[in-house]
Amino acid sequence: MRAFKSPIFDQYGAAEQACFISQCEQGSYHVHPEFGVTEFLPDKSLDRPSHCRIIATGFTNWAMPLLRYDTGDVAVPSDRRCACTRNFQVVEELVGRLDDLLITPDGRRIGRLDPVFKGLDTIQRAQIVQESADKIRVRLVPGRGFIAAHQESLRRELAKRLGDDMRIVFEIVDDIPVGPGGKFRAVVCRLEIQGRPEVPMARAQ
Repeated sequence: MRAFKSPIFDQYGAAEQACFISQCEQGSYHVHPEFGVTEFLPDKSLDRPSHCRIIATGFTNWAMPLLRYDTGDVAVPSDRRCACTRNFQVVEELVGRLDDLLITPDGRRIGRLDPVFKGLDTIQRAQIVQESADKIRVRLVPGRGFIAAHQESLRRELAKRLGDDMRIVFEIVDDIPVGPGGKFRAVVCRLEIQGRPEVPMARAQ
């Protein structure tokens, strides 16, 4: 705000063109109904009763329309009216995505690791699986031109984010199956914390 000398407004959207939420001058987040139908589906598996899955049907993507698309994102809807006087539904909070996070040996939670794969066109698909507090397994489906140096580049980039105490093991595979509903999980955390599986959520970007 100081750099641009102008108010800054936040917004939420998706590449699938199924949902659009933006911030008004009062700071509230509003659903744009002209962009599509946005539903907030309660889910008992989420952290709090107020957390809901964002389910969306977009109006703008004629090439590939999606009906009641589960975005994989979580928000907190509200029935309150905003002082801006718009009649669009208010969203109190955009919580984040249902991706797993990695837990480092020193307790840090690390998410959104896809930048480490940017620029490596020789990898068709990759998945990071955390098996213990100090070990991750990186499953790779290599493409044309893949060489050992690309694997070492990944190791260095992951070590920058996860620290030297995290062991990184690579596994070359022919395919990595998608999960339920056709969603691909780029990160899978198999740790148990206090006797239950830990599936923390990364913040929305």
